[in-house]
Amino acid sequence: MRPNPKELDRVLDEIGLGIAATHLGRWAEPGERGEQDHWDVVLKRGKAAPLSTRFHMGIGLDGRAPTAAAVVYSLMSDGRAGELSFEEFCSEFGYDADSRRAEKIWKECKKIAPKIRKLLGAHFERVTEAAQDY
Repeated sequence: MRPNPKELDRVLDEIGLGIAATHLGRWAEPGERGEQDHWDVVLKRGKAAPLSTRFHMGIGLDGRAPTAAAVVYSLMSDGRAGELSFEEFCSEFGYDADSRRAEKIWKECKKIAPKIRKLLGAHFERVTEAAQDY
């Protein structure tokens, strides 16, 4: 069966997940290569508490707002990374285990998983399955 990257869009639409994104501008983060578009994003679903986050993406989309699917996929990926031990995280993503920056990123990833699970509620597994093909 061919992967269907639009499946995640469809599932998020079915569960009523909405997105509001405010463009914060374009700049290069210290220590990063190249500029990115920076967004303040709020994901909402029914009566669940909204999830607010910053989202950064390449400039190839010329300032077009991120999609709910792109943000959810990224947050779920970060959440999975945060479920690794710090040593596994460093090994998987090429960080030095003595790096304070790596530890800070890992800790941020650890915070994401419970937030995305709470937002998606009973739909978490369904969204996870759809996100595999995104």
